[in-house]
Amino acid sequence: MKILWVGLFAALCGCSTVTSGGVTIQKADEAEYLVEFHPEVANQLIIQKSAQDHCRKFGKKALVLEGSIGSLWANKIKYNCLTEAQVKELGLN
Repeated sequence: MKILWVGLFAALCGCSTVTSGGVTIQKADEAEYLVEFHPEVANQLIIQKSAQDHCRKFGKKALVLEGSIGSLWANKIKYNCLTEAQVKELGLN
């Protein structure tokens, strides 16, 4: 059933990099990690760990500073890759 959802999701959004977990990484650089995922298929804890692992490559922490965008078919969440100094500056430590 999960494979069916992933296939349907890929067909509807035209995504080319959908994983078996229903997740598409839309942007991944030193500043942010933007992910689109199907809420009924994707494991959000795995997405969060993936964002932390990505930002850790740059010596940073992954934090969500904005609300996520959602719809019936897919949600988007943007993790900001922040240094310790930026986290402290924002009072999020």
